[in-house]
Amino acid sequence: MFASRRFWWAAFLNILLATVIHCVKITKITIPEYYVIEDSEKPDTLVLDCEYELQRSEENGLVIKWTFEGEIIYQWIPHHKPHVLRAHMRDKVDATYEASTKPFHQYRALALINPTWNSTGTYSCLADTFESTDRKSGFMQIIDKSKSSVEICRNVVNEVEEISCIASHVYPQPVLNLTLNDEPIPKKADKVHLRADGLFDVTTVGATPLLDAETTGEITCHVYFPKTNFTMEKILSLSDADEVYKTSKLLMIFTIMFCLIFNDFRSKFV
Repeated sequence: MFASRRFWWAAFLNILLATVIHCVKITKITIPEYYVIEDSEKPDTLVLDCEYELQRSEENGLVIKWTFEGEIIYQWIPHHKPHVLRAHMRDKVDATYEASTKPFHQYRALALINPTWNSTGTYSCLADTFESTDRKSGFMQIIDKSKSSVEICRNVVNEVEEISCIASHVYPQPVLNLTLNDEPIPKKADKVHLRADGLFDVTTVGATPLLDAETTGEITCHVYFPKTNFTMEKILSLSDADEVYKTSKLLMIFTIMFCLIFNDFRSKFV
């Protein structure tokens, strides 16, 4: 009886071991959490990789597929050319990119040509054989700052200093916070504008007691992109701002004086 049980256990373990051994397994998938577009005028290639272990017995049945938001966009069968399966992706995927010199790993990667903000989404790699399938996925956020600008403006309204920060031509929609010498400036209003090109213009307005000429330090606008650790900053030095203000005021005084003197001089000869 015990011999019979041992036999069946041994048979079960052999079947289980054979199943494990002959399973294709994705060991590593490379999909960055976020990717920053620095310059849209200089095309770049972003490589999403899919590394896997494969038994010799499964090589002839191997098919590698990549999906974007659940849609198959790329497929490769060893000893055949890779195919981009969606017409709208054919100018966005480099099907000639080689991730390895090994014949059963050569075209496993998805090489995105000059990704744009709408390349944001979930990507999946599928490794299929006749015996098994494995899949791994990851979400990638595209951050487009290639045409971005961040500006800080100051304005006095009813003895209150209003400080505005404007982040233009960015993606995705960021969160803006203002600080004065690292202390948060209370928010008064936020404004979001979605542009026709899919980028965002975002403005935040903070209010603080009127800053006098003796106030030193700096005003900082922090631009945060949700679900990433990528930030942008704009710093306005109060001393520099005051110098500009003083120079502008002095120039205005000289201009007024010049106009008065010139008008007086002209009136004497008319």
